[in-house]
Amino acid sequence: MSDPLAPGDKVECVAEQTIDGVSDPRAFFAKSGIALPVVGHVYTVRECLMWRFSDGMERAALRLSEIINPECNWRDGDFSEIAFSIRKFRPLRNRSTDIERFRRIDADVFNKVRV
Repeated sequence: MSDPLAPGDKVECVAEQTIDGVSDPRAFFAKSGIALPVVGHVYTVRECLMWRFSDGMERAALRLSEIINPECNWRDGDFSEIAFSIRKFRPLRNRSTDIERFRRIDADVFNKVRV
């Protein structure tokens, strides 16, 4: 199981945001001055939270440092900034390679090989 996302983590948008019954969410939200993440772009997590989506289900969501939207009135009576489904992003982890493991393998192999 991977580590959960936290503020400051980098993520890549891998899928368009969707809304039940709306064919073009980007145009729909643009009317209210709300920007959506763009597939292929890298973002920084500003906040991780639970968010009630248009299907009525509450799921993990993100707010992004690069996209700050105005607060809005939502169907459920909430007045807040939109959050984006965590399912639409993949984490970008800094993977530093510890080469010590490879040095031990290398040393072990050379110690067993007769020259």
